[in-house]
Amino acid sequence: MNLGLELKGLVENLNALIDTVTAIRGHVDSSIAHIPGAANRLDKITGETESATHHLIDIVDALSDNDAAISKKLDELNKVAVKSADPALSSLADDLFSLFGKSRDEHSRILELLQFQDLTSQQINYVGMLLNKIETELLTISKAFDSDKGAVTSGDKGIAADPNATFIAGGANQSDVDDIIGQFRQVDN
Repeated sequence: MNLGLELKGLVENLNALIDTVTAIRGHVDSSIAHIPGAANRLDKITGETESATHHLIDIVDALSDNDAAISKKLDELNKVAVKSADPALSSLADDLFSLFGKSRDEHSRILELLQFQDLTSQQINYVGMLLNKIETELLTISKAFDSDKGAVTSGDKGIAADPNATFIAGGANQSDVDDIIGQFRQVDN
């Protein structure tokens, strides 16, 4: 057994290990550098989606206000049609009532469908939390290689994040829609 050859083999193995660890550290550091940008991009997407949803809710609220005014006018038209006993006018009033009912129902349906924004936001926030967890774990690994590094992460922003949030079409009734609108109005105030 030649001690010199074994030491030489050990040194070669250590050098190869150091090269591997250095390469891994480079990949870890690169990943750490990209995670905050990805998390910020997800926050921006959530914010823009939320803003657009609030604008849509405002539009539907305005349409609902119009619905109330239209309903009063249709009641007046119905009274005139009944008094006149004109079948053409009564038919027109009936048709308008039918169309109005469909329009009002569609306004409610739009509000119901807007719940996707909250669910999407929760899913995106969950992904952001996972990115922050990965960032923390990568920083821990990087710190093991370099004791000068401190573990500073993007962190949890205290936001709702549900990895199982889903949207079920037709799953809400009018009271659910009213609750959703009430929540948005509270946020705006």
